[in-house]
Amino acid sequence: MKKIFLESSNNDQLNMGSRIDDLLLESYGFMPSRGTYPFTMIRLVDSQLSNLKTNPALASDVHLLVLTRTDFTKDDLADYITKSKEYTLIRSEDQPAFLQSYLHKYEHAAAEKKWREHITSLAIGIVTQLAKQQQLQLTPVETDTAKVDALLNLHAKNLATYQLFDVRSAARQSE
Repeated sequence: MKKIFLESSNNDQLNMGSRIDDLLLESYGFMPSRGTYPFTMIRLVDSQLSNLKTNPALASDVHLLVLTRTDFTKDDLADYITKSKEYTLIRSEDQPAFLQSYLHKYEHAAAEKKWREHITSLAIGIVTQLAKQQQLQLTPVETDTAKVDALLNLHAKNLATYQLFDVRSAARQSE
């Protein structure tokens, strides 16, 4: 009987993982650009976060981890701008001036950091809304982000933890 439960649990985890993957792919279509993002989002399973203290305690076997790119450059910003929906609406002769204006606006590290956080928050909002539509509940989880970074060796991948979410079916949320 225990084996059947484990198989069912694994199937639930695979199903939830597939739903999250689909959700992430769908979310990119709602972003204002198809260029290089200052963040990434990945699905994790419980075993990848073993021994991690969180508040609240992780309630699901599947999680969403939002990461910031620590290697985001001015060239990446230019790529984001030139592949934005807004950029494509500008007359071609005005595009170079628009690009320079945008790059100038974010030439200081503090302004660029604020922009990166804004874009990351926008993506989280899109994913959260799409999750609700798919009957999924994303719950932010407080944890020591440095421990997550170390556990997953994120520094070596030029990434840093931005936010961890517990992901559950909205139907199971009331349980």
